[in-house]
Amino acid sequence: MLCSDGLNDMVEDEEIALALRTLGGNLQLAADHLVQLANDNGGRDNVSVILIKVRDDFAAGRNWWQRVRDMLK
Repeated sequence: MLCSDGLNDMVEDEEIALALRTLGGNLQLAADHLVQLANDNGGRDNVSVILIKVRDDFAAGRNWWQRVRDMLK
């Protein structure tokens, strides 16, 4: 997650973590929910949220060159 202070200042870390645990399967829904939480808590600033899901095979440690080489075999 990458977010602006508009979210981080208005929503507690525990609330953010809970939202990501419960809604993380649908990143758009999770992002919309986090923005709504910030606005519901007073939303004094703009709120930006970017969520990405890293696939297990990407996170496994192979670099991009190894993946390309394996595809060409």
